[in-house]
Amino acid sequence: MLNELMKDGSLLFAEISEGITWEQLKYHIEGLEQLYIMDFLTDGVTEAWLDFYYYGQIFSIHSPMMGGYLLYAKDHNCPAFMLMELIVHFRKLEGA
Repeated sequence: MLNELMKDGSLLFAEISEGITWEQLKYHIEGLEQLYIMDFLTDGVTEAWLDFYYYGQIFSIHSPMMGGYLLYAKDHNCPAFMLMELIVHFRKLEGA
């Protein structure tokens, strides 16, 4: 688990490895109960953002370049158990 405070106050809390497409990621994340995708933006080639709402918290997934994703919590005080729940969920996708 990462713990890097960003300039905008959000928290970088995890990195997902390469080899997972946006389609796989989006499909996998939609499997979580109480998750609502708020926005999805991409240039269709190298970079994308996916913002979602999960149990009262706002999160973002960003791929700053081809391969690999960064996970952010908008609130840097987001409960650790919630961050770990998301990390575990995404680690399952990496192992698939």
